[in-house]
Amino acid sequence: MFEQNQTFAQFLDDYYAVGPAGYLQYTGRMPDSDLKKILIHTESNYYEYAYMKEVQLRFSVNTEIYKLLDKKPITATGNSFKYTTAHGLDTTAIGPGGADAIYGTSTEPTISTVQGITSGVEKVIISRDLHSMVTEKIPDAHPGEPDWDFLKNKLAPQALMDKIDGYLGGAGVHATNMGVDTQNAKNINCIDRMISNKLESGDTNHVDAAADGDIYYDGIGTTKTFDRSGTPAFAESQIKLPTVAGTAQAYDILEEIDDLMAVAKKYSENKRYIGLCNDKTLNKLEAEIDPKQRFLEKQVNVAATIGGISTRAGHEGGFDVGSIVSCGVTIPFFTSNALPTVNSQYAAGTSNGHIYLIDLDGLYIRVDIPVTFLETGFGAEMLHQNYLRSRGMLFTLSQLVCTNHLSQAKLAWIAV
Repeated sequence: MFEQNQTFAQFLDDYYAVGPAGYLQYTGRMPDSDLKKILIHTESNYYEYAYMKEVQLRFSVNTEIYKLLDKKPITATGNSFKYTTAHGLDTTAIGPGGADAIYGTSTEPTISTVQGITSGVEKVIISRDLHSMVTEKIPDAHPGEPDWDFLKNKLAPQALMDKIDGYLGGAGVHATNMGVDTQNAKNINCIDRMISNKLESGDTNHVDAAADGDIYYDGIGTTKTFDRSGTPAFAESQIKLPTVAGTAQAYDILEEIDDLMAVAKKYSENKRYIGLCNDKTLNKLEAEIDPKQRFLEKQVNVAATIGGISTRAGHEGGFDVGSIVSCGVTIPFFTSNALPTVNSQYAAGTSNGHIYLIDLDGLYIRVDIPVTFLETGFGAEMLHQNYLRSRGMLFTLSQLVCTNHLSQAKLAWIAV
């Protein structure tokens, strides 16, 4: 139960088998666990495990961005990771003749630790009054299905999926100052903030303020982990920016991707990449490959799994995705319109946004609590609220974590 290094699928099986209360009994064995502050089983008399699991599975199919990234349970990853900016070890050779000492002056790198990674609560709240509970039981009162079922089963899951995708992509952060230009605060981190560098977001040429690119793992956006305007060697991704700041550029896209990948892949452990851009940018890429037809260089078979997109799928259960080959790395491409196209320095209508080259091993979603539904229901909880109503909340605790910025890449502000 909740074993170390378990997969996300195994984690979900355990969680939905014992429920939120059982999960918290497990996490309660951890010292100073904050999870107990979020959900106490006596606060609700109603859990619906089958519904919760179904919604979580829908996240693996019906989202645009969330489904692409690896999901790793907190029980397997913890809330910290170690990093260094260079291996820094003694790698000298020993010559023949026995004249060289085995041990010279040993050198070791400085190993740093990111601690206290905290997730915000991504939630959708719904409610119904006592009279609605009564009329829901009357068949003629609600043709089709009761309003509550429609709200809970269709609208609430879709709203939560759209909300999380919007913040992951960066378009949900702010209507005009999208992506890294605006801090996510209590919401899940965005890809655009993780795949950035000092040149882009540690100054005021491409974003509004020098502090815009700072990375926060505290769940509220007040205590920074990496200062992009300082010397964040670890947090430097491979970025191609327009020659003139504030002016989107008409790139030779394939050539720029090759240049970015040539550097990024050196830092990647398994070279497990995907490309991500919006629909219009993909059209430009396709037109660059062949103006007469709409396809990329080749088709690859991938599979949508509970834990994320598998780019090495077998012949069963997969589907074909267009891809390109850059520097020997096959990159399947996906699209989302939740990605940034405008910010304080780049005007609306001038850019199609960015192309991200995402190293899946170094950028993932850590899941503290998977999709969970709480409803107060009918009973004494109404007296506690002082209202004749039932309140429901569909939520999850997740955080976007990047453990390898150097292997990530972005071609930024591609002209319309």
